[in-house]
Amino acid sequence: MKKNITEGSIPKILFYMAMGMLIGHIAMTAFNLTDTYFVSKLGTLELAAMSYTFPVVMLVNNFLFGIGLGTSAVISRAIGQKNHHEVTRISTDSLILIICLGTFFGVAGLLTIRPIFSALGAKGETLELVLRYMRICCCGMPVGAVPMVIDNAIRATGDTKTPGLIMLTVVVINIILDPLLIFGLWIFPRMGIEGAALATMIAKFASAALVVSFMHFRMKMFDFSELRLPVILNSWKKVLILGIPTSLSLMLMPISNAIVTRITAGYGDEAVASLGAGIKIDSLVLMGIFSLSSVLLPFTGQNYGAAKIDRVRSALKISELFALFWGTFMLIVFLFFRRNIAAMFTEDPVVLKYIMNYMLIIGLSFPAIGASIMCINVINGLQKPVRSTMLNFIRTIVILIPAVWIGGMIAGVNGIFTAISTTSIVAFFIYHATVKITIEKV
Repeated sequence: MKKNITEGSIPKILFYMAMGMLIGHIAMTAFNLTDTYFVSKLGTLELAAMSYTFPVVMLVNNFLFGIGLGTSAVISRAIGQKNHHEVTRISTDSLILIICLGTFFGVAGLLTIRPIFSALGAKGETLELVLRYMRICCCGMPVGAVPMVIDNAIRATGDTKTPGLIMLTVVVINIILDPLLIFGLWIFPRMGIEGAALATMIAKFASAALVVSFMHFRMKMFDFSELRLPVILNSWKKVLILGIPTSLSLMLMPISNAIVTRITAGYGDEAVASLGAGIKIDSLVLMGIFSLSSVLLPFTGQNYGAAKIDRVRSALKISELFALFWGTFMLIVFLFFRRNIAAMFTEDPVVLKYIMNYMLIIGLSFPAIGASIMCINVINGLQKPVRSTMLNFIRTIVILIPAVWIGGMIAGVNGIFTAISTTSIVAFFIYHATVKITIEKV
C-alpha cells in the first residue's frame, strides 16, 4: 500500500517521486493551457473573460487543495508511524468531506457569480462571458473537487506516478473535447467559452472516477465499515486542523491575484489578458519546481513521523539548489524565446508586448520563487501550517499589494510586473530563515 521513503538515498527518492509528480504537473499545465489556447482563438474578450475567472477559480481550488494537503500530511505521518488503521480511516472520511465542501462551494458560487466578478472589474460583454463560463464550473464542483484530495492521499503513500498518469489520461479527454465543444466540430454544437467549461467538467468527472476506483480497488485505502458520525467528525478534525491553515495559505495567492487583476484592469483588457496568459506560462515553466516541491510534503511527513529530521534537512538543501538551477535555466530560455512563446497566446500586438515584458521581468525571480515553494512545503510537512500561512500573508498581502499599486502608478503595467518580481525575491530570504528555524526546533 505504501513505499518506504524513510530509508535509502534521498536524491534518488526525490528524483523518482518528482518524475511521477512531473507527469501530473505537465498534464495539469497542459490542461490549463489547452483551455487558454482554444479560448484565445475566440478573441481578446474571451481571453480576458478567462483571465478574470482565474483568480476566483484558483481561490476555491486552492482551498480544496489545501484540505488535500492536510489529508496528505496526516496520512504520511501515520504511514511513518506504521498506523495503517489511521491511514484508511482518514482516506475514507476525507472523501466524504471533500464532496460536502465541493457541494457548498458550487451552490455558493451560483448565487454570487455576478457581484464577485463585477467587483473584480469585469463589465459589459466580458462580464456576460464570465457568467456563462462560471455557471457550468459551479454545477460540476461537487464531483470535480474530489481529485484534489484523493490525489494527495495517494501521493502521501509515496506513489506519485499513478495520479500523474490518471491526470495525463484526463488531459487527453480535455484536448479532444475542447475544440469539439468550443468551435462546434463534427456533430457538436458551437458553444464558445461555455464549451471550454463543459469540456473541463467532463474531464474532471473522469478524473474523480479514476482516482476513487484506484484508491478503493487497488490500494484498499477506503474503509466504509465505520461510517459513524463521531468517527467521521474526529477524522475531519484531524484533517481540518492542518488543512484549513494550509488552505488559507494557498488562498492568499489567488486573493492577491484577484486584487492585482483589479489594479491591472485599470490599464485595459489587453493588460488583464497579458497578466492571465503570463500566469499560465509561469505554471508551465515552473512545473519542475512544483513537481519537486510537491514531493517534499509526503517525504517530510513520513520522515517526521519516523523521527528522521536529518533526512528532511538534507532534502531541503537539495531542493533549494535545484530551484536555483531550474530558475536560472528558464530565465535563459525566456531571453531567447519569449516572443515565440507569447505568440502562442495572442496575435494582438499590445497583448504580445505585455506578455513578453512579463516573461522577462518575472523570469528574474524564478530562482527565488522556486526555493520559496520548497521551504513552504517542508514547513507544511512538519505540520506547522499556521507558520506557512503567516509567511504567505506577509508576502502576498502585506508586501505585494502595496508594491503593485505603487509600481503601477510609477511605471504602468511594467511597473506592476516589476513589483511582483521584486516581492518574490525579498520573500525568499524570509522563507529560508523561517524553515531553518522550524527544522531546528522540531
